[in-house]
Formats: sequence, structure tokens, C-alpha cells
Amino acid sequence: QDGNVIVEVERDAPYEPALSDTISQVMTEMMQAVVDQGTGRRLASQFGLNNDIAGKTGTTQSHADGWFIGYTPTLVGGVRVGASSPEVHFRSLSLGQGSNMALPIFGKFMASLKKDKDYKDLLAESFEEPMDTVMAMIDCSLYVTDDEYIEMQERDRFQDLLDKIFGRTGEDTSFENS
Repeated sequence: QDGNVIVEVERDAPYEPALSDTISQVMTEMMQAVVDQGTGRRLASQFGLNNDIAGKTGTTQSHADGWFIGYTPTLVGGVRVGASSPEVHFRSLSLGQGSNMALPIFGKFMASLKKDKDYKDLLAESFEEPMDTVMAMIDCSLYVTDDEYIEMQERDRFQDLLDKIFGRTGEDTSFENS
């Protein structure tokens, strides 16, 4: 806060990424879905954050701790709300879940950055477009109707029956390959 360097780390070895580009893009796409459609969707509706944000909410057992970790292409932030003793906890899950206790703190902080002319550029960047192979990996329907689900279960049971009858094992067990 006062400009004093607390620690300076020098690297002997060159930097090595912790994740491959593919895994990094898959994780970012999944965590953007948390913000766009899941437990983090209030960042847009309640706090006006329509920029690229990825994140994850979390709640511990007995709703003793809640957290939200979020990131943009240029900024990472995390909020944990809880006590050092697990005996201290919120009375209900609705009060104690990360999306209700930690996400609002993150949202207010990010909204204040968005309003501040000195920091709003931190939220202006967009995530890079994922590779086609990444999009193919995560391409799945968001919703499956009850009829489609029943049809999938029946198809799986039929496939299992064929496998038992014909004694197929290993990877080539599909009906189409018979």
C-alpha cells in the first residue's frame, strides 16, 4: 500500500506454464459459463458487469465458509467469507453459500473499478477466442428434454445388453461397429 516491496522473487529457471493452452482455454470457457449462466450470473444482473469474467463460487460443509474467485484477462480477485473455526457458520445455506456472501463483495469491488476512470481499462479486455478443438471438446447441449434423456438411457441399456450377449469388451463396443 505504501509502495514498499515486501518480497522480490528471482527465477533461476525459465517460466513454465502450469496448464497447456488447451486446458487453460477449456477451464476459462467453463468458468465463464459459471458467470454467464450459473451461480455467478448476478455479476451481470446485479452489478452491471457485462465484460468478460470467469469465476467459481464455493461453499464449505455446514456453510462455514463461502468464496468466489474470479478473473478477467488482466485481473484476478478472490473473496473468502468465514471464520478460522468451522464451528462458526451461517444459520442457513441460503445465507452461507459463496454466491450470496462472497460474490457480492467481488461484484462491488469490480463495479467500483468499472466506474473509476483510472481502473476501468482493467475490465475492457476480452478473453482470446478459444481454438476450434477446444470448442469441439466442450460442445454439448445445455438442455436435454426428458424424452431425450429416456431415449439415451434406453440406448445405453440396449448397448449394455448387446455387449453382454456378444461378449464385447474394450473400446470398440458400439452397436454401429458390429
